[in-house]
Amino acid sequence: MIRKPIFSFDDTTSTGIDVVPVDSVILIENNTGIDSPLLIYLFDKTGITSSTTIATLLTLTTQWTLFSAGDLDDLDNVTITSKQDGDLVMWDASSSKWINQTVSYMSTTDFTATLNQDTFNITYDPGGVEVFIDGLKLRSDEYTASNGTSVVLDVPVAADTWVQIKVKNTLAPYTPNFDTSNFTATASQTVFVITNGVFDKAIVSTNGVKDKSDTYSLSDNGVDTTLTFNVGRSLNDWISVDYFA
Repeated sequence: MIRKPIFSFDDTTSTGIDVVPVDSVILIENNTGIDSPLLIYLFDKTGITSSTTIATLLTLTTQWTLFSAGDLDDLDNVTITSKQDGDLVMWDASSSKWINQTVSYMSTTDFTATLNQDTFNITYDPGGVEVFIDGLKLRSDEYTASNGTSVVLDVPVAADTWVQIKVKNTLAPYTPNFDTSNFTATASQTVFVITNGVFDKAIVSTNGVKDKSDTYSLSDNGVDTTLTFNVGRSLNDWISVDYFA
């Protein structure tokens, strides 16, 4: 049985295909001159941009194939709590049904510190926090974020310091899934592999400082994404990759 994520679009004028991962199923609910609704399997996104419509995609017949609803167990039992372009349903093994998928996004809160301030009150789920001081990302061992209501810096900051805290939240219906991968470089290391994540855009930083997009490249094999720097990193450089997958 084939079990893949399904992305729902209202009609052939819809856009947003650029955020749909390769190896996904697209449900087109209202079509002109085509059986409606229509399920297709997307296996190639070459040339697809944020302005590409479903109608344009359907002309790219070498990049998708028809997908049979018969391959989707209990599809008739899907409960859509709301419906808009990009909605996602996924197979839930515990209930043996297709259900709405809850995914994540990041919200940002900015603080201007007072003299020697080390505690910043914010609501979050432990494990879902990133902290920046004057734009530089801190390592997770440079602050404490465990009680869900405040973040405590190991070192108090000076007055008027810009402190930015990003919090991972859940959202349904679908928005692209946000994640972060961190690495400690070996001497002259250029290649870093992000496993189980496919993406073509990311925010890459070295030791908390954002790298320009022309200093590295991203490629994937359909499962993992490889980050390759033009110039090797130094021993023990901290590499952070923020991406939507």
